Amino acid sequence: MNWEAVCPTPIVSLSVGGRERVYIAPDAGDFVSLAPTGLTKYYDSIGFDWKRLAGAEVLQIENMDPYDYVDLLADTVSGNYLDHGVRVNSVFTSYRLVGSSFSQRFGDLAGRSFSPIESLTFVLIPVGATQPETVTVPFLHIFMGNSFSDKDS
Repeated sequence: MNWEAVCPTPIVSLSVGGRERVYIAPDAGDFVSLAPTGLTKYYDSIGFDWKRLAGAEVLQIENMDPYDYVDLLADTVSGNYLDHGVRVNSVFTSYRLVGSSFSQRFGDLAGRSFSPIESLTFVLIPVGATQPETVTVPFLHIFMGNSFSDKDS
């Protein structure tokens, strides 16, 4: 069976005021709300207010500079045999337009296949706040389908 670990904190790299920083995607509240209702119901059932994190500036992830943590994921989790830069980009949430269909993916920080991770700890500054806070975000493991095996063609 295949499972994916998902959390409601996809990240982006944005330049704000001329400074490049990592943020929880500003559209995370809208985006995560589009996921199957089981995801949002889980966070509601444990009293975790994930919507307030949308747009928060990320100062640390797992006690590391957020860009260093992204680089660590690019080296250890993301992308198989792809170029390192492509793996780095895969850690961030991304958007695409195919024909007339617009879509977004969580990114390998917030949606990890084959990952035993249970939670991520962020030091961040929520929108409208002035002081950093530490927030531990639990992952929800979602069933992605049965395993398959390659057969003769």
